[in-house]
Amino acid sequence: YDREIVERERGQLLRRIRALRDDRSSWAEQRFLEVMCEGEAYARPSWGSEAEVEALSVEDLEAARQSLLQRARIVAVAIGPLEPAELADYLSAWFGARPEPPRWEEPAAKLPVTRRSIREEVGCDQARFHAGFRCPMPADPRAREALALAVSVLGGGVHGRLFRIVREQRSQAYSIHAQLRARKGLMTVEAGLDAAHAASVSEEVDKQIADLAERGPAPEELEHARRFLCDRLTSLGDSPSGLLAYLARERALGLARAPAERIAWLQSLTPADVAVAARRWIPDTNYLLAPPTPVLAAP
Repeated sequence: YDREIVERERGQLLRRIRALRDDRSSWAEQRFLEVMCEGEAYARPSWGSEAEVEALSVEDLEAARQSLLQRARIVAVAIGPLEPAELADYLSAWFGARPEPPRWEEPAAKLPVTRRSIREEVGCDQARFHAGFRCPMPADPRAREALALAVSVLGGGVHGRLFRIVREQRSQAYSIHAQLRARKGLMTVEAGLDAAHAASVSEEVDKQIADLAERGPAPEELEHARRFLCDRLTSLGDSPSGLLAYLARERALGLARAPAERIAWLQSLTPADVAVAARRWIPDTNYLLAPPTPVLAAP
């Protein structure tokens, strides 16, 4: 490693880490995950801390490079008119003599005892709200699709309940959406809002989840959510890079689902399947990054 290049890259990374606080949305997400997953690897940003970056030496980088070359698991994904045997021979020439690497460790799957509510204050115009739910992932592939569909119904886009109710009907959030972090087993809701609406929005999130778990989605919202997911899977074939990213993610999840296979499962799901999936969400942490509370002058 060239020391001059290392110092330049170190400086750029440190500037990115220090500037993260100025991006309130990204900073709120990082702090939310640090608080919710405290003591778990998922709480640690992939770029590390300022102190860690500052302490790295050229020798540390070389040791990491050698470790990757000698022990890291390699996943090769290829798309296009090629011969698999030729690609296998090519990769074997580079890496065939390496020993079998250790299996990936499964992420920690803690279950909360009670929900925590955390508020942190920073100078900002718009507060950021996050609600985190633990979500044990089922082994059955059809049940996993039901989870994805349930998240889409709840807050997967403009068709989702949270967007329609919290943003459009009640005007209590500038933006709101839900996502499934499948590798970790989390379902999270994020909203940009006025801090004064945070408690009401949290109550509405809980209300909609309880309703979805009890009664399932209405036929129209189920079809909107189903179409949204199926269209995304269908469009993967239009982009080689998109399909590559999809296949690599499948591998990271320990799965090998073809897009057409997932579409078939999605088409078979019923409102009752979605209701069962929504019952998997266990409340864990509410996090609010908000402007400082005004201090009232003494009368």
